[in-house]
Amino acid sequence: MLAALAAQLAQPERRVVAFTDAAGLAAGEPALGLAVGHELPLVVVVLGGAGAVARRMLDGIELSAYRGESDFPLHFSRAFLAGRPSLVAVETPGRIA
Repeated sequence: MLAALAAQLAQPERRVVAFTDAAGLAAGEPALGLAVGHELPLVVVVLGGAGAVARRMLDGIELSAYRGESDFPLHFSRAFLAGRPSLVAVETPGRIA
């Protein structure tokens, strides 16, 4: 998440997408806070049962959030075009290696 934030700061005209899991989302919470504070259009895709973690985090961070398990392309497109920090939580079957 910090690398994605750094990339977004270095090239604000481009869109940066970070892929992570629940643990990475929790560890990256400070980076999300910075993205919100600087109004950076960072998109975070959280894979694998991260819905509960995302909901807890979103209580303290104003962020656009979409649960994308049934229609990922639609939710991802909305997040990508939002122009502000966005999170797409994707419930995945099984464990991600």
